Amino acid sequence: MKITFLGTGCAIPTLEKNNTSFLIQSEENILVDCPPCVYEKIIEYLGEDSLPDKIVITHSHVDHITGLPSLLEIMRLKKWQKRLDIYISGGAFDIVLEMLKLHKVINREECFPIKLHSIPMKKDQLVFSTEEFKVFSNPVIHSVPNIALKFVEEDAKACYSSDTERCEDLDTFAYGCDVLIHEAAYLLKNKKKLPGHSSVDDSAICSLESGVKKLYIVHVTETVIKDMDAFSKEVIDSGYQGEYSVPEDGETIEI
Repeated sequence: MKITFLGTGCAIPTLEKNNTSFLIQSEENILVDCPPCVYEKIIEYLGEDSLPDKIVITHSHVDHITGLPSLLEIMRLKKWQKRLDIYISGGAFDIVLEMLKLHKVINREECFPIKLHSIPMKKDQLVFSTEEFKVFSNPVIHSVPNIALKFVEEDAKACYSSDTERCEDLDTFAYGCDVLIHEAAYLLKNKKKLPGHSSVDDSAICSLESGVKKLYIVHVTETVIKDMDAFSKEVIDSGYQGEYSVPEDGETIEI
């Protein structure tokens, strides 16, 4: 399983960090969340052969969905032929459907087949499975209904928190994974909690409790990036002793 980070930033992108999304390469190419400029990032980092076979949308916030109509239209214009399955969390399904209808990018005669699926907002929910790959979801705590995701191959497991506050259910959901991709929008030292989001300390505690080997922190704000000493202190003080980093946009990891 390969994971390429197309963006690792928060809702306010910078020149260095686009909104958070990533592409998994296994049996198929699976895009997780779809912010603006996602097509350009796929081409820049991976090339056209890596356009998605499946897309998973975790929640309805604009930095996670607004690139979807553009991506679908570009794929149509590029004469994409294969069926594209889009799996959308139940809490976001109606919003995403209306957005796609508004832009008239679904149910077009001259378009490739697109199938939308609503993901039930249940614990440890199977999203889809292939012969060698499975994806599960689990509700987390955000300002809108949201899901974490778990990706399972025979010898590799990865979990993605999506946007969430500290969530003990996520510890259980991620247990036994090799890698945790967890958001962290603020530092404890700033003494200002961001509702619906985690601190660096929260992400490290989740890694500790779930026993993951590596922590990749995403959805980071400039406040976090500008104080890496405080960042490292929060991880160390949590008791987590595994590897951790803030990946660069375009970075690929292999599990």
